Amino acid sequence: MADIFNKSIVSEKKIGFLLIRRYRYSIASWVVCFLVLIIISIIIIFPKRKGIAYFTMTRSPKYILALLEEGLIAKGKVTDVYYEQGSPAGWKVEYIFSIEDNGENTQFVGQSQGPKKYYNGLSIGDLITVVYQPEKPENNREIRSFLNNPSNRYYFKKSNKMHLLSKYEAHVKLEEYTNWQWYEQMLAR
Repeated sequence: MADIFNKSIVSEKKIGFLLIRRYRYSIASWVVCFLVLIIISIIIIFPKRKGIAYFTMTRSPKYILALLEEGLIAKGKVTDVYYEQGSPAGWKVEYIFSIEDNGENTQFVGQSQGPKKYYNGLSIGDLITVVYQPEKPENNREIRSFLNNPSNRYYFKKSNKMHLLSKYEAHVKLEEYTNWQWYEQMLAR
C-alpha cells in the first residue's frame, strides 16, 4: 500500500510540473497573439502608408498652423478618389506631387478629406492644388478642404491667423461652413 501511495505522489508531481509548464507557455502564446492583433488593428485602422505617427502628427494644431503660415502651392495628380464608410466617414482624395530641391524632383504623397462637391467629380490623373510645408513636405493638404474646413478655421481664428488666408485667395475660393454643414457634405453620397 505504501508503494501505491508513493507512485501517486510521483505522478502528481509530474502532472503538477506539466501543468505549470503548459501554463507558462500559454501566457507567452497569449502575449504574442495580443501583439499580433494590435499590429493588424493598426494596419487596418491606418491603411496605405499611414501609421499612428502620421495620423497624430499632421492633424495637430501645431502642424495645421505651420501649414497655413509657411505653406507653398504645388500641383498634385489624383491617384485615388473614394467615399469611405466608418470613422471618419467621408470623401477622400489621394494624390502625389513633386517639388524641386537642388535641381532634383522629389515626389510626395498626400491625402485629404472633404465635402462631396470637392472630390466627387475628380478622376484619377486630374490635377488639384496642394499646399505643403517647405521644411516638411509630408505635411500637406488639398487646398480647398484645408482652408475651408471649419475645424481648421477655428485654429486660424484662435491664433489670430485669419489674415493669412488672403495669400491663398488666388488659388482657391474661400467658403464659410459650420461644423454641421461640413459634416453633412462629407457624408453625402
